[in-house]
Amino acid sequence: FELAKRINTIGLPGPCAFFPVSAAAPTTWVTCVDPSLADADFVKEAYRIGEISKEAVDAGPASWGLLLAPYRADLYVEQSFVRSLKLKDYSRGNGSAVAPQQKLQCPIVAVAADGDVGVSSEGVVEAWGVEGRLQNVHRLGGDHMFLSNNSVSRQMLADIVFDVTRDAAAG
Repeated sequence: FELAKRINTIGLPGPCAFFPVSAAAPTTWVTCVDPSLADADFVKEAYRIGEISKEAVDAGPASWGLLLAPYRADLYVEQSFVRSLKLKDYSRGNGSAVAPQQKLQCPIVAVAADGDVGVSSEGVVEAWGVEGRLQNVHRLGGDHMFLSNNSVSRQMLADIVFDVTRDAAAG
């Protein structure tokens, strides 16, 4: 998302479409799992909300150090980004997250799974409309790992991307 916005600001041609998949809009971001939790608690919470697979849980403590390190790092970056959004807005006297100044110039087509805890609350995915022109929201079956766990969902996503990019290229 940040790269797509940056491309627009430096005068390069932007993307023909933007597809946030299982992603909350920036104005609604919250970190779902505290990355500072002990391994067992971190794994339990991440699995509960569908952020990691059963295979990762079953790998056990001997493997978690290797498996969890990149995920924790990603969550720390996410926390930092969410904090920076809020700090920008606090400087204007408002405690809520702020929408980025530059809006995307391409259509936004959001895709989320019905059972994805991080994006299942009403308005979380739809808030991508604040970032540009929200063309559509597609809800597919499954949880956060729906693309890994469901070949039907993978094919549906491929069809959505194909249709939107074909239409964008033609228009």
